[in-house]
Amino acid sequence: MEFKLPYERHIYSQHGEDGIIQVMVDAIVNPTKTFLEIGWGEGGNNMTRNLMDQGWQGVGIDRVDVDDQLYPPGFTYINLNVEPSTYAQAFSHTPKLFDFFSLDIDSFDYDVAAWMLAQGWRPKTVCVEINPQFGYTALARCPWLPPMKKKLYRKTVIYGASIRKYQQLWQHYGYCSFGFDSTATNAFFYHPDHV
Repeated sequence: MEFKLPYERHIYSQHGEDGIIQVMVDAIVNPTKTFLEIGWGEGGNNMTRNLMDQGWQGVGIDRVDVDDQLYPPGFTYINLNVEPSTYAQAFSHTPKLFDFFSLDIDSFDYDVAAWMLAQGWRPKTVCVEINPQFGYTALARCPWLPPMKKKLYRKTVIYGASIRKYQQLWQHYGYCSFGFDSTATNAFFYHPDHV
């Protein structure tokens, strides 16, 4: 028997994240309905498309060619390879306080999140891909090591960070853990001052 959280729902997401995200964003106090998704892909399967259908505005970032004219006004697509030299550019179109952040670049994701938080960006709710291969108790991550090439990461085992490592990071900045989806693919966090 497959276990599913009662509020997991798949619309555009791969693992029922749409429902989890909806529960979190519905609890935001004074929402601005703004998002940033790093790892947007081609727009078919992602975390923010359902929010856009509800009138949200934001930025999607990936290194694939996407015709952003296919999406509603208020959405900006940035074709960018996110790495330390481009972090500032990646976040330059997003206010410091915004409602939802999704991160899934299948590599040194933790470093991107840590940089964002250290520089003062504060999403109210968060979805980050975790690597379940690390297990639940390990404090582990795949770091940026120059010169870095995306092909060094292998999606099956060498990517991302452990859930415990992310919990440590987000809790350091005052966030609470909301949990993870039933496939243990993504972890979710929220800031209690805003949710």
